Amino acid sequence: MLPRRLRRTTLWPTKPELLFVAVLACALAVRLGWVAATPHFVPLHDAHDFDRYGISIARFGRFPLGHQAGDHGSLAYRPPGYPLFLGAIYEMFGLGHRIYAARVVQAFTGTAAVALVAAIGWMLWGRMVGLVGAAIAAIYPPLVYVGESMYSEAVFVPLMLASVAAGLMFRRSRGQLRWAVATGVLSGFGVLVRPNAAALAPALLLLVWGVRRPRLSVRSLAAPAITLVCMLLVVAPWTIRNALVLHRFVPVTTELGNTMAGTYNDETRLSPDRPAAWTEPRMTREYSHYYRERGLNDATLDQKLRSAAFHYIGKHPTYLWEVWRWNTARVLDLAGFAESRIGGGTLGVSPGAADAGTMSFWALGLLALGGLLTRGLRRAPVAFWLLPVLWYLSVVFLNAEPPRFRVGMDPFFILLAALAACAFAEWVRAQDPARKLIPSRSQSGSL
Repeated sequence: MLPRRLRRTTLWPTKPELLFVAVLACALAVRLGWVAATPHFVPLHDAHDFDRYGISIARFGRFPLGHQAGDHGSLAYRPPGYPLFLGAIYEMFGLGHRIYAARVVQAFTGTAAVALVAAIGWMLWGRMVGLVGAAIAAIYPPLVYVGESMYSEAVFVPLMLASVAAGLMFRRSRGQLRWAVATGVLSGFGVLVRPNAAALAPALLLLVWGVRRPRLSVRSLAAPAITLVCMLLVVAPWTIRNALVLHRFVPVTTELGNTMAGTYNDETRLSPDRPAAWTEPRMTREYSHYYRERGLNDATLDQKLRSAAFHYIGKHPTYLWEVWRWNTARVLDLAGFAESRIGGGTLGVSPGAADAGTMSFWALGLLALGGLLTRGLRRAPVAFWLLPVLWYLSVVFLNAEPPRFRVGMDPFFILLAALAACAFAEWVRAQDPARKLIPSRSQSGSL
């Protein structure tokens, strides 16, 4: 199998730990270098709102009372994970240099994500694939500038990868339940940072199921049950808070209605320049009046927007195909440089950097396609490959602006690319004429 052969190759150094540390040092240096190279960074759009939340938490110990000026009542629009992360940083380092402090801390969370890519590759395919995957992740531009743009992905990506690594450790340990607990806890925190991470739950539950035989036995089903319970227990305090404040069942967030409304409206559907691209629903004919209604709290507004958006889909069912088609092109950076520059602009990234990110994803995608053709692909469980598919489905019908909404898939593309690169390196080594002169064991035994 691929990992055993790679362990014997002379391409692997005698001190892999030193090379791994060097890759992590490079990842941290690249991220800190990006922070230093963009000293005038200003959080925009959602990042600006996250910054406002962090200030409120640091100053007053609570969330702000409205999503934007004119909003109604206590809110649950933003999930709590990332604002609490920023609030803790602002409390520790002060508000004067809060942006710089947050980005420096996020350089370390980004480096943790690189280490987790290495760990996952190592567990599935061996040391070489893990190291190559980490090397790619260390310098891959979208991971760098998304992680330094003060969006929740800076915390979500390492949490997602940690939950996957815990699930793989459960399989390697032959069913030690502490890893099932870790998978559930980490995925629960991931949901509190990025609510659509709940879409990954089926794959994570499958990842910790079936290690014991028979699969339908109580012992086999205990692991996914424990994982699910731990996930729900992590999310439950925030759900209870929402019920007390909003008097409705809101598991995590009230942003789904606003997101749906921004995609399912006439302005977006009929746009000649950016069809099916999310637009601010407050400015649309179908939904603007909802934001002017008095007496609505965050939850009731969300319910009205969701209901109206579903009604719009019912009137225009074929529009779902257009949303899927255009958003698939966007999430894979196939909609052109102009689209990726818009996505980069929301992150505070220059057009040149956005173009570099697009071209780097194209190169990564070609390598990842090669990874799909390797024999080592089968060493990963099906549940592992289900994770990027579920992430894709969680964004493609809502908002798929690159690269931010693809970042949950990028680590899997990176691992596929590393698998392809290592398989190619092994093939090149096998063509070495000097190696062919060395008799195999079977040949030497026949002499």
